[in-house]
Amino acid sequence: MNLTLLKAEKLFDAAHDPEYRFLLIEPALSYGIAFGLILFGVGFSTKISKLQIAGLVTTGLAALSFMPYMAARREAMPRIEQIYRLNASGRGKIFTENTILWSTSTWMYTGIAIIAAATMVVGSRRNQLGYGLSAATVLLGLITIQNSLWMHYQDATAVHPNLKAHRAPIEEVARNSPRSSSRVPEAATPRETIYSAPAQPSPPAPRSKFIRPIR
Repeated sequence: MNLTLLKAEKLFDAAHDPEYRFLLIEPALSYGIAFGLILFGVGFSTKISKLQIAGLVTTGLAALSFMPYMAARREAMPRIEQIYRLNASGRGKIFTENTILWSTSTWMYTGIAIIAAATMVVGSRRNQLGYGLSAATVLLGLITIQNSLWMHYQDATAVHPNLKAHRAPIEEVARNSPRSSSRVPEAATPRETIYSAPAQPSPPAPRSKFIRPIR
């Protein structure tokens, strides 16, 4: 029990740190919206209005978490840039560029929150406007999820050097070391020696008994 309280206290203190807070909120921008769309889709197909409302509320709240996310990210950016400037200036530049790209995507998250709220007010199945708002919620939600995952990957390339966007340290070692063949040398097999017997002198031709040798 004491260990659980200690962990909870540590997590509460860490949430006050903007560097951890924006990492804590970031999954809501992709997985939170995705979960809300799944709830809405299941409720729409089964005609369960409460499930549709739950999905729209989840989608809207997850999209609105973009505001505290960006506030924490901007607050943490100076210290992160300072750390990267000392260790890896290239990654610090990537993080700054990603923060600017995140800020240009504000319209996506505010837009889907507004459309989800309008869908709840009008009703997803009430009329053609409701059907149109439902389709817009799903379409813009998928685009927003794709953008969130893409921006998350861009941030990951700045933090984790082992991703494919950078050369992994183990590849640097392999590149600087002499190349060695990965094939195991085949064991030398003794060559077969073909033994040839020495040539035997041909036997003399047999003498005929009718021919006498000349003396």
